[in-house]
Amino acid sequence: MHLFWAFIYNALLIPVAAGALYPVFAALGGVPGGLTFFFGDAGFLNPILAALAMAFSSVSVVSNSLRLRAARLV
Repeated sequence: MHLFWAFIYNALLIPVAAGALYPVFAALGGVPGGLTFFFGDAGFLNPILAALAMAFSSVSVVSNSLRLRAARLV
């Protein structure tokens, strides 16, 4: 089940990291001030945040599989 959620999580965030929100921010006249840390000036996801999101996805899948393995052994 968590593998499913990790897949959905990645399927949503990879387009955001690639700039799917760029047209939205272009129509708004730029990235709002509070979101510049996340999306910079152009609307592309900060690479550090994208790397953290991918690492979190991988860690959540691995930790859940280890948890399920431990539960199966009991």
